[in-house]
Amino acid sequence: MDGQLTDRDLDPLRSGIELDDGLCQPAICRVITAREAEAVAPQGVKPGTTAVEVIIREGRKNQVKRMLGKIHHPVIRLHRCNFAGLELKDVAKGSWRELTDREVQILKSGGIPPKQAGAKRDGHASRDTTATRTRHHGSHGSAPKRNTYRERYTG
Repeated sequence: MDGQLTDRDLDPLRSGIELDDGLCQPAICRVITAREAEAVAPQGVKPGTTAVEVIIREGRKNQVKRMLGKIHHPVIRLHRCNFAGLELKDVAKGSWRELTDREVQILKSGGIPPKQAGAKRDGHASRDTTATRTRHHGSHGSAPKRNTYRERYTG
């Protein structure tokens, strides 16, 4: 296809699309403006393509690419800007930073921020302290299934 995607074309993703490995949970998705896309694609969006934001709660292999392929809009460029509650702000490609204790707790609690996780378990809130030795490498790793991450791409 020509890459021009409308908001209505995303409806199958919003209702949960069937992939070869089963039904996907409904995704939150929208067509974004070229200006919004500049945050992840400073070189801009190529003519004939559409920038889309997709938020999913599962972490299947190549899930977003397969979802968009299923509606005949292949992904040209993909950028994961949030993963299991971790933001990629100020983390250069190929570099790493230490996770804060709060981020480690988010990962240990399945992607639920410590205050919410503590309240769900025993009514006590966790507190955020200094960094730990756990490393966060750009956009690599695997997410617990209950986590939300946002992927922006053109396609």
